[in-house]
Amino acid sequence: MANKLAKLVVNGIKTATASAYQLYEIENSPLPAVGGLNIILDTDNNAVCITKTTKVYTCSFNEVSENHALKDGEGDLSLAYWRKAHKDFFSKELKEYDLDFDENMVVVCEEFELVCK
Repeated sequence: MANKLAKLVVNGIKTATASAYQLYEIENSPLPAVGGLNIILDTDNNAVCITKTTKVYTCSFNEVSENHALKDGEGDLSLAYWRKAHKDFFSKELKEYDLDFDENMVVVCEEFELVCK
């Protein structure tokens, strides 16, 4: 999956992502910072590109917009696809911490731009 997502970023299709807010709390990690740089890695941990965070906000899972789903760049770019794929992803992530997915859970939405390939 990492290779596929990295390719979407490099090709300018994926310009956003989302993560479970609960995991930031559990890991006592700060939210991504606007202006922060991120190295995107492939499955072999090779650097593929660098992005810069341009926007960060939180909302409940069920309030994520069609616009964010489009910027997320995955599947058919629809909100329905985004919800299905991210429900599955978040469910697996949260299960590792003995937590359950909830459509009212807070997600961190991050937008970014490609800085370097």
